Formats: sequence, structure tokens, C-alpha cells
Amino acid sequence: MAQSNTASNKQSASLGFEARHAALLGEDPQAAEDKDEYLADNIFWVPREGRWSHLKVNATLDKLRDTLLPRLIFGELRIADADKFIERAT
Repeated sequence: MAQSNTASNKQSASLGFEARHAALLGEDPQAAEDKDEYLADNIFWVPREGRWSHLKVNATLDKLRDTLLPRLIFGELRIADADKFIERAT
């Protein structure tokens, strides 16, 4: 049960940050990157590199690189065909 509470707390913290970040982006985009804006509301600051949106995009790029590059190197895939492969992968 303790693990469930821990996971729930992490998800709540992440949602708190994401909600506050979205609100700040609508008000003042510069404030959305100001750590003090979150700390004032007792919300844990998450650097850009640690945000789900950043991690998800990079994971997708890593997957595409690891899948496409070997095929391109060994001539199994042409650049012209890579777009079709990317569309199916994303």
C-alpha cells in the first residue's frame, strides 16, 4: 500500500506542476519558467529536461534514431522511404 501512495503522490505532484505550468503559460510565458512561481504555491519545480513532455519527445526521437539509422547505413531503407516509416512509428 505504501508504494501505491508513493506513486499516487508523485502523480499528484506532477499534475500540480503541469496544471500550474499551463496556467502560467497562458498568463505570462516567462513566468512559466520561473522556479519561484511554483515554490510560492508549494509546488515542486521540474526543470525542462525532467518534464514528461520533454522525456516523451526524446524517447520517440531515440527510438526513431535507433530504428532508422542502422537501416539507412546498411542500405535497407532509402531517405525517401523514411517518412513513411516515421509516420507508422509515431
